[in-house]
Amino acid sequence: MATFGDTTEYTSWNYNYANSNQAYGPYTLLVASLTSKLTVYCRNNGAGHGACNVMGLIYAVSSGAPGALVAATPAIAMADNLTSAARDLTFTSAVSLSAASYFLGIIGDADSDGFGIAYADPGTGSVVVRGDTYVGGPADPYGTPDATIPNLGVSIYATYTVPVAGAYMTTRRGMW
Repeated sequence: MATFGDTTEYTSWNYNYANSNQAYGPYTLLVASLTSKLTVYCRNNGAGHGACNVMGLIYAVSSGAPGALVAATPAIAMADNLTSAARDLTFTSAVSLSAASYFLGIIGDADSDGFGIAYADPGTGSVVVRGDTYVGGPADPYGTPDATIPNLGVSIYATYTVPVAGAYMTTRRGMW
């Protein structure tokens, strides 16, 4: 398995606000693949509000910004006072992606204001943010961002496999 995105486990924290759709990138996938999950280095230190729900997102790039929604993971619950660690957001089934650039992102529910993803400033990507109600699902297409923050590194990456092209089996009959 291989990855694209930013696998570095940074030590500063970018906290989401409730009902926020945050896209990070763009990141370039060099080969057509089947993507199984997103991994984020995160924590939830919003003590007192309980668990939050978070979904992972992949957006196609359109004019350098997030465009069409390509895929979303099912939501996972992040417990209150969750310690810092890499956590997987797994797709129900592998997502077929073409060789192209993508934004990797998350959307959290009303309790996600304490949910943070590790980041570094300066970095090589951008963070694009827009208000987006979690209950309604992630925006498709992404739409006009409320803010874009350039030159940040964010601990989010996708894991993929490359299908074997032209794999087949031959048999020879009558040859012993």
